[in-house]
Amino acid sequence: LREGGFLWGGTPDKRDHQKSIGEIISQSYGQKPSTLLFVLGDNFYDDGIDSVNHERFKTDFHEVYQVPSFVVLGNHDFNIHGFGVQGKRGQYIPGMGTGTPPMSRAMLQVEHTYDRANTTNNWNMPNRYYALFSEQNKVDFFCLDSNTLPFDQDQISWLRDVYAQRADNGHRKVLIQHHPFLAAGSRLTPGHFEGDVAQYAR
Repeated sequence: LREGGFLWGGTPDKRDHQKSIGEIISQSYGQKPSTLLFVLGDNFYDDGIDSVNHERFKTDFHEVYQVPSFVVLGNHDFNIHGFGVQGKRGQYIPGMGTGTPPMSRAMLQVEHTYDRANTTNNWNMPNRYYALFSEQNKVDFFCLDSNTLPFDQDQISWLRDVYAQRADNGHRKVLIQHHPFLAAGSRLTPGHFEGDVAQYAR
């Protein structure tokens, strides 16, 4: 965008690292208040949160990233570890251990958007998947839940419908999600996330 923007994912689990990132973002936002910020999931390492007003919303987000942000879900927000999708069996990987089921755990982050305790209005996750349209900058953002996308028929149908409505408007189209099509490091290990690119690209 002309006004600038930030994309980052995997919120650091060390508070000093978080503060450093938060200071950089806040400084840039102060210079360009129209900066657009997307948080790309794994918002609460290592296993998400288990209440709509969990203390970590305050300590790990509101007190650190003091700018309006649009947030998507990562696999750790579901308490899913290792592989991010389980398309071959068409179901979610079970949560680790006992406690809040994966989908319920993830939906708490959506619910926080609408809770009165979210007084800063900086945390914005209106649904597991949603779209944002900038008429001024002629950009359409499609924010997805990549943890379930390959086998989530409701999300697939929604994406096809909303994309079709915007297809001929001359806007750039930007896909926002947690899992990248291509990755470096250990993600290149043979068999790791095998077939993800094909599943997301269909």
